[in-house]
Amino acid sequence: MPGEDRETWTVQQMIVDPEDANDWVAEFTVDLARSREEGAPAIRLRRIGPLTDGP
Repeated sequence: MPGEDRETWTVQQMIVDPEDANDWVAEFTVDLARSREEGAPAIRLRRIGPLTDGP
């Protein structure tokens, strides 16, 4: 989802587990300007934790 600053995106990847609970995520920030400069995604891990609506 686009960030409020319009310069980043927040991306979540669900972590699949053997019990199919799938209640954990890895959350990343993508720096759009830096990605354009480098010609590749500029990604920073924000957190790994329970699936929630907020940070």
